[in-house]
Amino acid sequence: MHQLYTSCSAMDSPTSAIQLLRCICDINEWMSSNRLKLNADKTQFIWLGSPQQLALVRMEELSIGGAAVAPVDTARDLGVTLL
Repeated sequence: MHQLYTSCSAMDSPTSAIQLLRCICDINEWMSSNRLKLNADKTQFIWLGSPQQLALVRMEELSIGGAAVAPVDTARDLGVTLL
């Protein structure tokens, strides 16, 4: 399992999402070169922030390995549910 984190203002969320997507693509290339496969169908991402901040974030899908990944409302991390 891989986890990527970034911090940004709500206004910079599109730029931050693009940077994370580039990082995921680099990880995918590395995995492919080492005969591993990124399971894009199990990939999730979540925006965390105050309700006021989240209202300013454009919630768009990311395309990872041909799979559309939409933001989720909750995610599990080591048994802890993030809301």
